[in-house]
Amino acid sequence: MNFRRVHPSPRVTIILTAFAILAAGEFGFGQTTNPKQAPGVADLVARVAPSVVSITVTKRSTETNTDSSARPGSPDQSEIVGGSQGSGVIVSPDGYIITNNHVVDGASGIIVSREDVAKDYTATLIGTDPETDLALIKISETNLPALHFAEASSYRVGDAVLAIGNAFGLGQSVSLGIVSAIDRPLSTEEFEDYIQTDAAINHGNSGGALVNLNGDLLGINTRFYVDPNMDSRKQEPTPSGVNFAIAAPLANSVMEGLKKEGKIRRAYLGAELQTLTPGLAAMFSIPENVKGVIIVGLVRDGPAVKAGLRPKDVITALEGSSVKTSVELERSIIFLPPGKTVEMDIYREGQKISQKVALGEKPPPEAQ
Repeated sequence: MNFRRVHPSPRVTIILTAFAILAAGEFGFGQTTNPKQAPGVADLVARVAPSVVSITVTKRSTETNTDSSARPGSPDQSEIVGGSQGSGVIVSPDGYIITNNHVVDGASGIIVSREDVAKDYTATLIGTDPETDLALIKISETNLPALHFAEASSYRVGDAVLAIGNAFGLGQSVSLGIVSAIDRPLSTEEFEDYIQTDAAINHGNSGGALVNLNGDLLGINTRFYVDPNMDSRKQEPTPSGVNFAIAAPLANSVMEGLKKEGKIRRAYLGAELQTLTPGLAAMFSIPENVKGVIIVGLVRDGPAVKAGLRPKDVITALEGSSVKTSVELERSIIFLPPGKTVEMDIYREGQKISQKVALGEKPPPEAQ
């Protein structure tokens, strides 16, 4: 058990947009945008498109040979080579490229293709972060055209954007849309930060760029919404105009962590948290003027327990800054270094106390 966001979030069905390569593959049709609808867009595309690359991944697996007619001495297992295609974004002139974890997961080989110079490179996997679905790879090249990460305060709902990527494995494609929503959660994971857009994101666009009209990188394209009532046995999931990109500030933070250690280490409180609502305050006889986050559960022998925190404690401030929601507190904690000691203001049974807490390291998903 670990702390999690416990208030409800929208239930959505999502499709990861890596495109599988089949021996006799069939391709769908991508959406196109009339450049006459947005003067100047063609010049922007010419400037930023070289920073978006195509990624081809090979994956190897084995299959047991059950053919009774096989010749004596034939191997018991045969090797199968498959793969997938996706996109990536050059984020530094010296060869670092960010993409989605699901694009490179299980890869035995990664090939990066730059369409502007018609050149292929063998890439090295630097690190992955499955929890944010991000990965960092690197090619041996210099003076590459890198995109600049946008600041969170630099984009708003309604801003025009371009989505660029290797749609359906057909090569680089561009679509035009707007920012439909920001800070959009798709599950209960506290570190999710998605930008929703109606710019078309198709199979193969995973890891591509969502840019504004200044050419700044707003996000890493990753998913599109699919009607949960659709029968996937009868219909091929298709884009709906509700698409998602991992926001640039989160992607930038993960990239820096992967550069340093090849993995992401996150701080961990070891408590189940919930925003203190008027209903909860009344239930636990907490005064109306107390605002913050209430502890509703604790991990045995976790950092919160070791620090002396208790169920029904209300955390009102972290390091001197007031906290209003569980999401806000959880996000503040996970981006701190594990082992850091923080000071929390606590309301407990009519008393206001200050408590120091040594944060632990968040265990990997499989260990939770």
